[in-house]
Amino acid sequence: MTQKTIFPITVLLLVLVTEGCGFKLRGIHSLPASISPLFIEGVSREHELTNALTSQLKSAGILIIDERKEANAILRLSDYSSDRRVVALNKSGKVAEYELHEALRFELVDGSGTELVSSQQVSLLQSYVNPEDRVLGKQLEEDFLRRDMRRDLADQIIRRLETQLQ
Repeated sequence: MTQKTIFPITVLLLVLVTEGCGFKLRGIHSLPASISPLFIEGVSREHELTNALTSQLKSAGILIIDERKEANAILRLSDYSSDRRVVALNKSGKVAEYELHEALRFELVDGSGTELVSSQQVSLLQSYVNPEDRVLGKQLEEDFLRRDMRRDLADQIIRRLETQLQ
C-alpha cells in the first residue's frame, strides 16, 4: 500500500476506535430535553458561575428561562462559597502562596418539586504563587483563576447532571 491509502485508513480507524469507546470532546454535553425549559435559582444571574452554567446548558440544547413557574425543571444552587487562604509565607513573613477555594451545592427538581438529581457538593482548589516582585499582576491573576474555576465548577455540574439523568 502507498502512503496515500495508509493515511485515510489510519484516520478512519482512529475515528472508529474513539467513537466505539464512548469518547466525546470536552464541552459537548447531552442532557435530556425533558428538563427544558430550565430555571436556575440561588445565585445571581449576573454572577460568572451562572453565566458559565447558562452558556453550557444552552450549548446542550436546554432553554433557560426567567420565570420559575414556567419551568419543567429547576436547578437549585446553594451554599456558594469563594475564599482564599494563605498557604506559605516567605522568609520576610510576606505571603508567598495562596490557595483559592470555590464550592457550592446543587440539586435538580422538576416543576412540581420532585427530586431529579439529589443535592450534592462540587468544589475546586487552586493555588498560586504570590511573587514579591510582581505587584501589579497579582489581583488580575487571581481574577483569571477564579473565572476559570467557576467555568470548571459549571462543567462539573453539567457532567454530573448528564451522568445522573441518563
